[in-house]
Amino acid sequence: MADIANKYPESVAGQFYVDEQCIDCDLCRETAPANFTRSEEGGYSYVFKQATNPGGGRSLQGSHGRMPCRSDWEQRRRRSVTDLPEGRDRKVTTDLNQKTKTKKTSMKIPTITAYLKTSCGWSQGVRSIMRKYNLVYEDRDIIKNPLFRAEMVEKSGQSLSPCVEVNGHMLADVNGDEVEAYLLQAELVPLTAAVADAPTTGLATRITMSNA
Repeated sequence: MADIANKYPESVAGQFYVDEQCIDCDLCRETAPANFTRSEEGGYSYVFKQATNPGGGRSLQGSHGRMPCRSDWEQRRRRSVTDLPEGRDRKVTTDLNQKTKTKKTSMKIPTITAYLKTSCGWSQGVRSIMRKYNLVYEDRDIIKNPLFRAEMVEKSGQSLSPCVEVNGHMLADVNGDEVEAYLLQAELVPLTAAVADAPTTGLATRITMSNA
């Protein structure tokens, strides 16, 4: 639960604030760039300008008349169904105890380019999947390099991240679980008992209205 006592000192006084639970996911800056900005030194967002016009609060609160929260992100994830290869079932079997046919041929090493943020929970989840399968990939940090963000938008046709390009196929606005599902369904990685070393479903940033 967000706590106004722990809000970042850079946030100007007013109805909206960002506290120390911010994971720098960029939601607030994408939702209301006229009100939120980023601390490059600290790696988090803060409110540099409170909404002053009658409709300004609604832009900060999101399209449903409140601040963006975990449910908003989950709806976004449900709308963003991973584009799996045509004709394949989207359900992925993860039960390693059942009998499966093992192919004798070795799997081809995929070419992967990941457009990620420095410390975003979803981006860390994607990186965790790459480590889980010991995959070699190019990590293009869109926070540190704005050119990578522009490239991501051009390739994916939208501005939300993470985006992961696998063998020329773009997975737009995905989390670690969705990337793993695609890799398994495309038979680019084998089933493994290894466990990801970070959450792979992502976290929501904590931006809350003050009750004071």
